[in-house]
Amino acid sequence: MSGSGRVRFASAILALSSVLLAGCEMVGAGGAGPQVPLPYPAGCPAFDLSPGRCAAIVDALASQAGIVPQEATAIELLGDSCAEGNDGTRLCTRTTQFVVRVRFTMADGTRLEESQFCGVGGQFTVLCTDDPEIHVGLPTEAYFDVPCSGDDMSSCATRMPGPNTAAAAAEQPLDIPRLDVPIDHAGAFVIEVGDGSLANGILEESGMSVIDQAPAGFLLEESGVRLLIESLEPDGRPFDNYYLHGRREGVERFRATLRFNVLSFEPGAVLTVQDIYVR
Repeated sequence: MSGSGRVRFASAILALSSVLLAGCEMVGAGGAGPQVPLPYPAGCPAFDLSPGRCAAIVDALASQAGIVPQEATAIELLGDSCAEGNDGTRLCTRTTQFVVRVRFTMADGTRLEESQFCGVGGQFTVLCTDDPEIHVGLPTEAYFDVPCSGDDMSSCATRMPGPNTAAAAAEQPLDIPRLDVPIDHAGAFVIEVGDGSLANGILEESGMSVIDQAPAGFLLEESGVRLLIESLEPDGRPFDNYYLHGRREGVERFRATLRFNVLSFEPGAVLTVQDIYVR
């Protein structure tokens, strides 16, 4: 990546403790929560959950259990289900933070329980924060990973020669200073950014950033906003790996798109992306 100073990724990964607290008599997301079942949605504040986030968690855990919330005759919220020791304490050791346990009681009396935990990457989902950040996905993420076969490192691929002079002179990098995308519906968005070409088909770097990483006017899926490129050549290979894509004569034309999924939005919401480049 060049030293252009552009911001290419979302903010630094959320720091989390690898060992959580014992003493599960503590109430709220920082401890284990109350063990007495609390009805949903009245019990949400006991776990420091806003109505919107609480509803999102219940919906997600119901899907994880293979049901929809409306199929349950009762929905209850509980604390962590760690085993209780002989002295009455409950020790929980894990690399993720407990949020809430949800119990679904079905019409036949069956009880289904699922728990919500948050860890690395939790800053990008409403399941873990009321103000999720937007994750930015780029074509060059993991693009330069070296493919090897087995344990023989000698089989690993080697870097290709750089673009030749003629191809470098003919290429047309993509460079978009700013793009405003009105958010007018929930669901999938596929926004065409523009076309360009790469010398000898060699993708060297890409980048973009969002103006507001935690917007108040809309909510995106955890995958965030992804910048994708596809070859426009009849024999073009996917831009999924530098070594597997390989090199071609001349230039390789490509098309760039933004893709994201909107969970909810307010009228007038706009996603603003800046410093989009592919070269």
